[in-house]
Amino acid sequence: MAILVFNAKEISGEIKIVLIALFIAILCFCVWMLFQKNKKNMTTHIIVDEKGIHHYCNRNIVHSITYAELHPNPETDQYDVLLTEYDESAPGLCIYFFEPELKKATRKTVNLNIDTVITNGNLLLKNFVKGILIFRPDLKIAPNVLDLYQLGEFRK
Repeated sequence: MAILVFNAKEISGEIKIVLIALFIAILCFCVWMLFQKNKKNMTTHIIVDEKGIHHYCNRNIVHSITYAELHPNPETDQYDVLLTEYDESAPGLCIYFFEPELKKATRKTVNLNIDTVITNGNLLLKNFVKGILIFRPDLKIAPNVLDLYQLGEFRK
C-alpha cells in the first residue's frame, strides 16, 4: 500500500509522507504484536502447600507468596483477607503483603499468572485461604471470602 501511495500522482507530497509514516507505524505495531504473542509466560504450574502459593517454571520457583509474608491490615478494624471487584470481572482475593520499598504493608491481589486456562484456579485459591486459616489464624478473613470458597465450616 505504501508503494501505491508513493506512486500516485493525485496525492500531494505532504499527504504521501503522512500516509507512509502511518503505514510504517502500523507495520511496527504488527511486528511488536507478533513478538508479544511469541513471548511465553514463565509460569508452567502453580502449587499450594503448607508454606504458601508457588508459581513454578519447570522445577524452579518463579514467584511465591508464603503465609509468613502475610501481614495484618494496617487499619486494625478491617479484614486482612478480603475480596475486591474490578471492572465487572470476577472478584479478586486480596491480602496484605509487606513491601520493602514502601516499608509498609500494602494490599495485593493474589494473581494466578499463567497464559493457559487454569481449570482449578478457584480450588487453588480455596486451598490458599484454607492454609491461611490453618497456618495464620491471627489474620481476619472477610465472611464473603469464606462464602465464595465454601469454607463456612471455618466461620467463627
